Amino acid sequence: MFPNSYEDSLNAVLNLEIQRYNRLLTEITICCKHLVVVTSGDHPISVEYEKICNELLMGKVPSQWLKLSYLTDKPVAAYIEDLYLRIAHLHEWIDKGKRPNKLWLSVFFFPQGLLTSVL
Repeated sequence: MFPNSYEDSLNAVLNLEIQRYNRLLTEITICCKHLVVVTSGDHPISVEYEKICNELLMGKVPSQWLKLSYLTDKPVAAYIEDLYLRIAHLHEWIDKGKRPNKLWLSVFFFPQGLLTSVL
């Protein structure tokens, strides 16, 4: 976790955002690992993972991921690229240890919290 500091309320916002992104990335990782096992043919596929496979084959972001995700209408390839850019933006904040001069507002799951914190 990024250290909370009473001097900078944005650190609390960053911590919450990191938690949300970690939940999303964990779900995506578990799902992809399971899909590799299932598609090898060694294990039966559940209805849930069959739905995920079909959504991916149609180029859609799986509904299972969208439950934990930020709002998006992008196809899955663009979604993954966008997710990478969002995480890179937050990672830069963490690496430098201080708030960036510019904030990409749509990176945040809850931008109202960021705006409240800034005020």
